[in-house]
Amino acid sequence: GSGWETQLRIAKDTILPLAPLLQQINAFNQLDKRVEISIAEEVLGGTWDSLVAERCDLALGAAGELPKGVFEFRLMGEVDFVFAVAPNHPLCLHKGPVDAAAISAFPTIVAADSSLTAPARSTGLLESRQTIRVANAPAKIQAQMMGVGVGFLPAHMIKRELAEGSLVILECSVPRPKAPLYMAWRKENKGKALAWFIDACDKADWF
Repeated sequence: GSGWETQLRIAKDTILPLAPLLQQINAFNQLDKRVEISIAEEVLGGTWDSLVAERCDLALGAAGELPKGVFEFRLMGEVDFVFAVAPNHPLCLHKGPVDAAAISAFPTIVAADSSLTAPARSTGLLESRQTIRVANAPAKIQAQMMGVGVGFLPAHMIKRELAEGSLVILECSVPRPKAPLYMAWRKENKGKALAWFIDACDKADWF
């Protein structure tokens, strides 16, 4: 009756850091509204899938083709990707920009799509002798830091690793365009908690 939901379900794509969302939840708690909040982590098409299948009320960091019709969405920003490897990886000895042929000799690390109902998607895939699929972006970053494989990584998520030297950026001739990320929700959802988080997440510093 108050307009405040009893619960709010947020699906965050793995390509977004968790801290900005936790900061918004901390601010929301100051309102003293008894709204149960749940956060699920999704990968690639799983973020849209979560919204379409009504497993979440707010999707954050959704990428790719926008579902038509019953959804509202806002652009959160664009993600830059860099080709980064462990500092002792053999590709560091490659003369000039690494190309597809050089990359193909090594395993590539891929974050697996978490869609349950929609067909799984892939992004930034490289031709290689082996693909190793992991659960999320932090696992992909760790695998590449340990030299298990190679691949593109979101620049905003590896600032510390680059500064510490545990990852190094290699110039790469394989194109990897920026990816626009969106927040999305169902048009008919008029809950006050959802409206608060849409506004707060729109102002948050994600990158």
